[in-house]
Formats: sequence, C-alpha cells, structure tokens
Amino acid sequence: MIEILSVLRWSLSLGAKFYRVVPFLTLVIVVLTLVAQIASLLSFFLPLKIIILLGSEGMPRYFPAAFAQLDRDLLIAWLSGATIGFFLLSLLAEKLIARATEVAAGKLLGKSQKMVLFENQEDVAARAYQRYSSALAAGVFIPLALFALGWFYPSMAGLIAGYSLLVFVVFVTAYRVSERFGEYLDQKLGAALGLAANLGFFLVFAYLVVEFIFLSPPGFIIAIISILASRQVFGRATALVSGLHGLAQQRPRLDALFFHSQVLVSQVPKPGKKSLWSLLQPEVRGSWLPQVLEEAGAQSVKADQLQVQWLESSKPNMPQLLVSNTDTPDQTFLVKLFDFNRRSPAQHEATLATEGLEQVPMPGLILATEVDRFACHVYQMSPGKVLKIRRAKKVVSALNKQFLMTQLSARLVNRYVRSRPLLADRLSSEVLERLHVACSSRVDTLLVAELVNRLSELRSHLKSLPLVLVNPNIKRSIWQNDADQSLIVLNWDKWAIEPLGAGWPVAGKGLAELVDYLAAGEAKDRYQVDPCKARLSALLYSLEEFTNRQQFIASLKLLPDILDTLNTLQNDAIEE
Repeated sequence: MIEILSVLRWSLSLGAKFYRVVPFLTLVIVVLTLVAQIASLLSFFLPLKIIILLGSEGMPRYFPAAFAQLDRDLLIAWLSGATIGFFLLSLLAEKLIARATEVAAGKLLGKSQKMVLFENQEDVAARAYQRYSSALAAGVFIPLALFALGWFYPSMAGLIAGYSLLVFVVFVTAYRVSERFGEYLDQKLGAALGLAANLGFFLVFAYLVVEFIFLSPPGFIIAIISILASRQVFGRATALVSGLHGLAQQRPRLDALFFHSQVLVSQVPKPGKKSLWSLLQPEVRGSWLPQVLEEAGAQSVKADQLQVQWLESSKPNMPQLLVSNTDTPDQTFLVKLFDFNRRSPAQHEATLATEGLEQVPMPGLILATEVDRFACHVYQMSPGKVLKIRRAKKVVSALNKQFLMTQLSARLVNRYVRSRPLLADRLSSEVLERLHVACSSRVDTLLVAELVNRLSELRSHLKSLPLVLVNPNIKRSIWQNDADQSLIVLNWDKWAIEPLGAGWPVAGKGLAELVDYLAAGEAKDRYQVDPCKARLSALLYSLEEFTNRQQFIASLKLLPDILDTLNTLQNDAIEE
C-alpha cells in the first residue's frame, strides 16, 4: 500500500509538471481522449440498434418514443450515417491526440533544458506524456460512466464498482502476502488486469441473465448500454492502472527528462526486491550455496565450511564463484549465476553441456537449477587456475585444434542449423557493400565490387565445408588443471557451429598453421577437404566480425587474401 501511495504521489507531481508547462495541450488531449472513447462506444452501440430494426417488422416497443414518429427506413439510414460519423470522429480524435502529444512532449523537453540523456528520449517523453494523458482521461471517464449508468441502472453500477474494488483488494493483498504472485504482477500486470477485466465482463453478463430470468429486468436498451459500458469501464480501468505502472517503471528516466533538479542515475533495485548481487553477498550466499551443492551431489556441508572465491569472468551479469569444502579442498565446484536478462545465454550454454560430447574442453555440468528464479549452473572442477591473457594467447591455437576434432552429434547439428543462420547465410551483398564507405582508392572499390560479384561462389565453398564447433573470445576464460596441465574453457554462452576454419585467428601465422594442420595427420584423414577452403572460411569469418564492429579498414585489408584464396580454388578446380 505504501508503494502504491508513493506511485500516486509521484504521478500527481508529474501531472502538476505537465499542467504548469503545457496546460492547454494537456486539457485538449484529455478532452479528445474522452471524445474518442465516447465516439467509439457509440459506434459499437448504434449498429446493434440497426440490426434490431432490420430484424423486426415494425418499431420495437423498447425504442425511444421519438423514434416511433420516424419512418423506419429513414431511421436506419440516419443511424447508419451516425455510426460512420462517430467512427470517423474517433479516428480524427486519435490523430489529433498524436499530434498534440508530439507538440507537448517537445515543449516539455525544451523547458527542462537538459542535455541528451539517452537514445530516443523524444519518443520516450512523447509516449510517457500520452500514457499519462490517457490514464488521466480514463480516470475522468470511469466515474462519469459509472455515474451515468447509476442514474438508469444503480444495481449494475454498484456491481461494477464493487467488483473493481474487490479486484484491487485481492491484488494488493496477494502482492504483499505471496512473493511469487508479486513477481508475476511486476512482470505481467497487463495480462493479470486483462484477465480480471474479462471475468468482470462475464460477471456483468451473468448478472443481466439472472435479472431477466428471476428478477425485475431493466429495459432492453439499458441492458445493451450496460454491457457496452461495462466493457469500456473495465478496459479504461486496465489502461489507467497499466499506464501508471508503466510510468512508474520508467521513473528515473522521466524524472531526469522533466524535472530540473533530477539527473539520470542507474536504477537500483527496490527495497525487498530480489537482486542478483544481493544473493552474492557473503552473509546471504551461505543460505543457498550449501543447498545447491547438496542438490548437485556434493557432501552435506555448512556455510562456514565453504571456501568461496570470486572468479573474474569478464561476463556482464554472469557472476562466477569457485566453491570448495575446507574438509575436502580437492573437490572444487564452479557456480555460475545468470541475471534475468541472461537466461538465453544460460540455456544456450546448458544445451551444449548436456549434449554429452566428451571431446569438448569444458567443465562437466552436474546441475542446472534456479536460485530465487535466477538460472544457476554448477560444474565439477579440478584444482587449477585461470590463465592470464599473455599465457592464454599461446594456448588458443591448441584449443582451436581441439574444437576442430570434436565430433558433433547429428542431433545437435540439426537443432542448431534449424535455429540459427550459418556464416554462408549471414553473408549478403547488403552487408559487403557497406565496405564502400571506407574505400579510399579505386583499387579498394574494385576489390569490394569483385567480392560482391563472387558472393555466390563464396557461399558455395562455405556450404561444402563440414561443420565444426566454434567458441569466440575465449582468452579470458581458459582454465588449466594443476594435475595434468590440461586446458578447459569456462564460458560457453556464445558457442556456435560454423564451417570448418571459421573462428580461427587470421593474424600472424594463424592461417598458415590452420592449412598445415588440415593438410596432415588426423585432421587430414577426418575432413579430407582442401585446406584453402578452410582458409577462406577463416578469412570470411574475420571479415564478418570486423564489418559488424564497423572496422571497415581492417575488413578491406582482408580482401586481397580472400580473393587470392578464391582464385586459387578456382584454378585448382580448372586443373582437375
């Protein structure tokens, strides 16, 4: 309840700001919103009257007495014209609302005299202002509609008001009592309100049926108006609450945009709300780490028996902990937590870890679970250390060779290619033609044009290559076991399946090492492909990386090697 009052007070202060800066436009938008809602209601109501008239031989007795004096066909024509008129009026009002909102948002931003705070701040301001105006209009429409309905049908107005109050009490009570329901409302308030509105509408319908069968029913026209009005009231109530909730979700941004004394700061979790970082605090993690390790199959331990070490992962919102038992220091676990916005990488990593590929240099996943709704992975580790960057660069080549020799299951490959595009699919003329912006000579322009013209040839070579495992940017996550000095990679959230050679380093002697490796030994026997095709794949993969980062000059430097490799493959094909 305290939080609701805080949101209401803040909404009032925001509304006061709007009225001080753009009072006329705010009033116009509220009036236009009411006009649009009433016109929309009438445009649904009048066709029902027309259908009733068309289905009856004379004038129905429950129609207004004034209608009896008019010709039936003329009345149908007038009502049809009025329906079209109200529909067009609602469309016109919506267009005027959009225009007035744009002008008002511009004046509000100009009045605040702030620097650019974030991308699309004009759109954010316009949507926030329109959302507030719509919520305000809904707040005006609901009591007016209930008052008008109560004048003709008091019991129905009381039912709608009573049901709305009941829903409010139930939601607030459940939000405070049930933590899970509170999280559901925070994430899907609109869906919950929509369900409550639909239930309310059917309650109104059921009440009307009972009235007509067992009690004293109202007039037929009043019954129709009640049905339509209840739908509008519940819809406006949903828009009112959802609008205020949406504004509150953006409170830091809106405060910074519209209030002189407010600056943009990072949004901190609300008191009492779950936070990934609060779980990692030493006084908190002792309450869940023993349970997670026990679930993973470790011996039952107490919090004070755990030795916890922070592991530098360089992965935002994916903290990692090395955990061991003081009684059994040789048994080490890697515990990864994933924030709510990192669920997809967590699932992607777990997909590979649970595939049972023995040759993949990754720690063994022994548990994938959740801790307070945060994804959590537990891996079995051997004592060791994370290699420093200088040392890691020297062993990347050995790991890449191990990736090449990993036997992928047909099931995993099929799942991947059905879900994500491969390198050949991602290369397009639109992407390659961006390189023209960095061309500083005629030679560069001709190279880009030739590359685009031979795109189908490039794709053909890529599609002829076998698919292998790729894990980019692994230098900061290489773990070396103390016992046998073997290497594993800790982070697999960005693993991919690409044509042979993709992901291999192209700088220095990288390409020559790739060609030599594929031209002899076990790699030659397994793949039996032209190493030049793998070289081409490595170059094109690096070209895509540079282009995506808009490092077009670096991309242009790769073009001679790419075209030379392509020409070599073409000459070899002619000789054969």
